[in-house]
Amino acid sequence: MSSKLSFLLLFLVFQTITPLIAQETGNDNSFIYTDSTGQVYVKIGKPIYFFIKPTEGNERMVALPAEGKDTLPLIFDREGTHYIAHRSAQTGKNVRFKLVADGTSPKTAVTFSQGLLFVYNNTYFVEAGAAALISATDNLSGVNQTFISTNVTNFELHTGDAIPFNNSGETALNFYTTDRVGNSEAIKTIRVFVAQDGTVEMKNIYFDLNSSKLRNESFSELNRLANLLKTYPKVRIELHAHTDSRGNSAYNLKLSEDRAKNTLEYLVARGVPRWRIKAKGFGDTMPVNDCKKGERCTEEMHRQNRRVEIIISKIQEEGNN
Repeated sequence: MSSKLSFLLLFLVFQTITPLIAQETGNDNSFIYTDSTGQVYVKIGKPIYFFIKPTEGNERMVALPAEGKDTLPLIFDREGTHYIAHRSAQTGKNVRFKLVADGTSPKTAVTFSQGLLFVYNNTYFVEAGAAALISATDNLSGVNQTFISTNVTNFELHTGDAIPFNNSGETALNFYTTDRVGNSEAIKTIRVFVAQDGTVEMKNIYFDLNSSKLRNESFSELNRLANLLKTYPKVRIELHAHTDSRGNSAYNLKLSEDRAKNTLEYLVARGVPRWRIKAKGFGDTMPVNDCKKGERCTEEMHRQNRRVEIIISKIQEEGNN
């Protein structure tokens, strides 16, 4: 490498002007990004060729790390800062060019600017006219684009505008974000219920076998629900308990009623007013699959039917019916 080239590279590095040209194999630059300061970002695991060239004169580009048949792409397999270095013929010191390898996908979040009533287990209960805002962050190469879809529609580029929810019922809002070097977030989905017509299964609620006694593993989830109910003081809920289809139906009905009541009492003991909660058992009458009375079923099908659900019933103040 000539002294002129070494000097020019040293000067440009300190001036934050990029003297390197990066090219992804196949002439596709979607895995390389240079920001307004000249900082270069590359995607982890992608084979990329780098070239160096003086900015004055007609000198040809020089491939790094070698030329001709020995030229190989560089692959960065560790996230963070990397350097391409050479020794200056003028100063005898190493000159370094900094690159940042990015292997982390962006993170996208949803907030409601208005109309939010209650949030539980990634399910949002909202008033008609509620509006969702989608925002994304990326700490390295930066956010490129966010895509959204509702229910089973195709994904479209998100313009940044608020997403309104006006029609009663359930909507699945799907979204993901890409960054500037091609990392893509896994698709996220939230459920949005307009008005008080949503049912959500409570996860991690367990009872002793053939018993209405709550097991210790249930307390963490119930404590979280109690705190949420205290955060949203106008929400009223119904607790619905269900059993699988095995055994006597009359016994199952009584067992589910006792389980629903014990769940209610636990929430009341944690500071939720009793008037805000109703409890009801349905026994084996409302399976969520084809595992009905007398049918041969897998243990997983039975497990799906043994559940406690939350129904958002009314949004009102104490004393109103």
